Amino acid sequence: MWFILLSLACGEHSSGPVTEEEGVLPPPMGPTSVVWFTSTNGKDWVRQPEKLTDKFQSLGLSVRADGSLWLSGLDQSGLATPEEQALGPRPEGFIGRDGVWERTTWADVHDPDALQYIDPQWFGDELWYLSRKMGGDPKLGGGKNEIRSIAPGAPGATIHYSEAGIADPSPVTFQGQRYVFLTGQPSGIVQMGSDPLKEIQRWPAVTVPFALKVEDELWLLGQHNVHGKRQPVVIKSRDGRTWSGQFEPMLPSESVGNCTSPVMGPWLDGWVLLCVDEDA
Repeated sequence: MWFILLSLACGEHSSGPVTEEEGVLPPPMGPTSVVWFTSTNGKDWVRQPEKLTDKFQSLGLSVRADGSLWLSGLDQSGLATPEEQALGPRPEGFIGRDGVWERTTWADVHDPDALQYIDPQWFGDELWYLSRKMGGDPKLGGGKNEIRSIAPGAPGATIHYSEAGIADPSPVTFQGQRYVFLTGQPSGIVQMGSDPLKEIQRWPAVTVPFALKVEDELWLLGQHNVHGKRQPVVIKSRDGRTWSGQFEPMLPSESVGNCTSPVMGPWLDGWVLLCVDEDA
């Protein structure tokens, strides 16, 4: 197994609302790394000196009943053996507890109809993910993408929603209601609710959502083009429907270059924020 020890610290916080989209950035080039920031209050973040891992993307984070964190994503490092690859896609990631991360594979989850678990996110006892019938970037369409979920050991998956070009599903329960946030087409975060899922509202200048409950608030994280760099931003709600103004940057602009696919959760006596550093 592979372990890393994290430490807590405090730092400065960048302010100023997200007001407009500065254009579409090209896809990342070269290697990527998962980096993290820690905070005692969820506002002042400090980047930790060691990266968590390389070539790991499309982050999802779930807080488990025992307090551990399940960090899921797409492993691009090629660690799977040919024998393991022949068995089909494997949900992979890390389990974090007591300040330590341990690499893991959820091998008992298997959807025979999924070519790959795209944008995976644990939600309760189920893995939520995106499935597509065709290759290539799911955001570029070419057939409908399906938001699915499957429980360990289940013979098949549940299809929650299907639409061309969608990506990045992030389910959350808040005040007894289930919401699903996703990146829609042509761009922007879409908030969906009800059963079957229906659109509630959208934010056109922000993508790659991640939603979590922080005390009595619902926080919605995303990424936004700030001065030519993808940066984590956040907006908050006390009822799950009405949101506090505009998305605000979470990090000092000089703390990281492109910090994509941000996720956040409780860590030791504070919080941890992880993202994919495309400049690593």
